[in-house]
Amino acid sequence: MPTTDYVTVDVLRLGNEVEVDLVARCASLDPAVIRTATHLPVFASVGLPFALAEVEGLDALAAARPNLAVFHEAAARHHQEMDFSLFLYVRERQNPWRLRARMFAPLDNVMEDPATGSASGALAAYLASLASEADSQVHVTIEQGVEMRRRSIIEVDVVKVGGAVRDVRITGRCVPVMRGSIDC
Repeated sequence: MPTTDYVTVDVLRLGNEVEVDLVARCASLDPAVIRTATHLPVFASVGLPFALAEVEGLDALAAARPNLAVFHEAAARHHQEMDFSLFLYVRERQNPWRLRARMFAPLDNVMEDPATGSASGALAAYLASLASEADSQVHVTIEQGVEMRRRSIIEVDVVKVGGAVRDVRITGRCVPVMRGSIDC
């Protein structure tokens, strides 16, 4: 009977790095508030690509405002990434696996999204991939939508085996804004 070799498949896809100045201008921020100690701004995906960037603190995160003209410029520069959606985040000092985030995708008619599971999954997977352990299980809590008064809590569990992200599971709670039913 033939044997099969199994390969560890990383569910995280990384794209190009994004210029700090471009990220800052997209969010109407000073480039000095974009943190690069852990990673440079980069595209990451576990399905949909997002430009991920860490900012200096909650004040900088709260000050972010999407600049539509610069988003068009970013999309032209990074056309291979489909569009340009920006996920900014801050890590808690006491618990680096607890984050606050904001997601802007004005080119998709989403000026800001209060709960973005796909971006949260990409961010959690990327941060887990940067951790030194080859094998780990990480639980990440991401708070989003606070600045738009629609707070959500997104919980992400990431499994890393042999240095590769193998599994990403997303759950959470958000503020409902609509209910409905369809009768056929």
